[in-house]
Amino acid sequence: MLGGITIANTGTSPCYLQGYLRVSLLDQEGRPLAVELSHRGTIGTAGLNGPVVLHKIVLAPGRADSGAIGLRWSNWCGPEPGVGGSVGVELMLAGGTLAVPHGANPWEVTTCSNPKLPSVLEEGPVQRPTS
Repeated sequence: MLGGITIANTGTSPCYLQGYLRVSLLDQEGRPLAVELSHRGTIGTAGLNGPVVLHKIVLAPGRADSGAIGLRWSNWCGPEPGVGGSVGVELMLAGGTLAVPHGANPWEVTTCSNPKLPSVLEEGPVQRPTS
């Protein structure tokens, strides 16, 4: 499963992000799935796009498209984690937790390609959204 999450600042003053956020995939009960988190490079619509560049991103208040992260999830061989074949996403920030409620931004469950290998969630660094 390849995709991304757009990050918005709902506060009243600018904030800054750089590097990687801690991303968890959640089952329908809000429990984290057993996936390995990997930070390997920038992830975009074409997949893994090469070397990591850690830009400091300014998240302007009130803008829905201030920042983004790319994600690629593979090889889920565990039990069905959600209703309708989807999971929730949780983002951990240095100053606390920003939760994306299950159902508000559901992710489809990826397929099992090899039950002997772990499920992996690859996360790219925070970047400016591409249009």
